[in-house]
Amino acid sequence: MSPDLEDIDLENICKEILDKDIDAIICSNTTILHEYPHVGGLSGEELFKISNKSLKSFRSFLGPSVPIIASGGVMSRYHFERKLELGADLVQVYTGMIYKGPILVKEILNS
Repeated sequence: MSPDLEDIDLENICKEILDKDIDAIICSNTTILHEYPHVGGLSGEELFKISNKSLKSFRSFLGPSVPIIASGGVMSRYHFERKLELGADLVQVYTGMIYKGPILVKEILNS
């Protein structure tokens, strides 16, 4: 079974990250690759599974040497913890903060 084009693209990006000795990456943000009609860049909870797939691929290709800041659909403590389980070193909670406000940070830290 051959790798799909997306995996080849990610592998090439990771080779460049390693070749250029980049300190860290943010993975991932919005995407236009979705099935919702009349929507631009997809963000929020609908992005969670898509961004997790990218996070797993980046961690696999990069190994533990490059810190990854994960984003994409982090709306709860579960989402936060899942990003860490998949290899994130840090987690961005941008859209979650817009929808839930600072209470999200309290939920993540105190649950």
